[in-house]
Amino acid sequence: MAKAYVPIDCGLHDHLEVHAMRRDLLNVVFENTSGQTHRLNAVRLATWHSRDGEEIGVFVGGDQREIPIRLDRLRSVVKVVA
Repeated sequence: MAKAYVPIDCGLHDHLEVHAMRRDLLNVVFENTSGQTHRLNAVRLATWHSRDGEEIGVFVGGDQREIPIRLDRLRSVVKVVA
C-alpha cells in the first residue's frame, strides 16, 4: 500500500515553478513506491498536476519520455550548471 501523500513545502513548490518556467535542466533524486532511491540527470519539469489529492510532477528527459513523480517523493532537485 502506498504512503499517504504529504503536501510539499511552499518554498519547494516555488522553486519547482521557477525551474519549470525557465525550462532549466535538472538533476533529480527521488524515491519510488518501494522506497528505492533513483536519479534522473538532465531532465526538465514539463508540467505538474493533481490527481486524487496528490501533486505529480512530469519530468522529461532528452528522449522525450515523460516520467511522472509524486512531488513528495522528491529528495533533491538541482539545476544543471553548464
